[in-house]
Amino acid sequence: MNSLPLVTIITVVQNSEKYLKDTIDSVLKQTHDNWELVVVDNGSTDSSHNIANSYSDSDSRIRVVSVPSSSFCACKNIGLKHSSDSSVYVTILNAEDLLEPRAIAHLVTLAEINNLATGAHGNARFMDASGRQAKIGDSEGSDRLRLTMANGKISPVETHRPTSFECFVLRNYIPVSSAALLRRDVVLELGGFDEQISPSDDWDMYTRLSRRGPIRFLDETVVQHRIGLETQVIEPKKLRDAEILIRRKIATCKENTQEQAFVADLVFRQWQRYFIKRKLQNAKNAFTSG
Repeated sequence: MNSLPLVTIITVVQNSEKYLKDTIDSVLKQTHDNWELVVVDNGSTDSSHNIANSYSDSDSRIRVVSVPSSSFCACKNIGLKHSSDSSVYVTILNAEDLLEPRAIAHLVTLAEINNLATGAHGNARFMDASGRQAKIGDSEGSDRLRLTMANGKISPVETHRPTSFECFVLRNYIPVSSAALLRRDVVLELGGFDEQISPSDDWDMYTRLSRRGPIRFLDETVVQHRIGLETQVIEPKKLRDAEILIRRKIATCKENTQEQAFVADLVFRQWQRYFIKRKLQNAKNAFTSG
């Protein structure tokens, strides 16, 4: 019997035949071998389903779940429902990303140090569609530069310290979901990912988890993340609307402690002033240029 904690890896696939094999191969190369991979095929019309099935036929740790075309967030929740009851952690691995061989092992080791931790996350390294490191893409530097709101002031977080609620009220410090390992039981207690707040549902989940306990930070590259793909394009208005929803939800959540409520309200009011100022400036620019 494997003594290592079982980790559920959920990969949502929609016409990802170009990269899926490499993604699954990166899972097979994990030094932490007690994992299960749940591939949620989101109505693919290419060979993605066949590729995933070929792996599940040869490895019992891999399962394929087929669903009609749904939202990415809904598919993550479907993957959660198909995770094993004995699973301790869950990670959402994008169908185009590549896990580093020791990623799961190192994230699990870090999370297990503190039983109050609700997860762990590391750095992501960006690459283009062909797999070459993107110039903008060494995100590891920006991942390290976390900030927190403490005593009414914004200050940097040392790399050995976890990412707390007071960090996530400022912004999402885990921009690549593949770089995060989350406590499955807590994710389920929270009701899974909020489909009403997509595409900010990952940020929302990290914030809700951090209310229960810190998410530990690993100053190490754990995943290579592809950028510049057509499937990643989200309308700017949808992103803005989602940011408004998540920031309002954080500030008004009844689960906030008194201290968390104070911090969340302070940050929200500051953000509102910035947001209104930015909208006025955009309107002014549009008027003068028109």
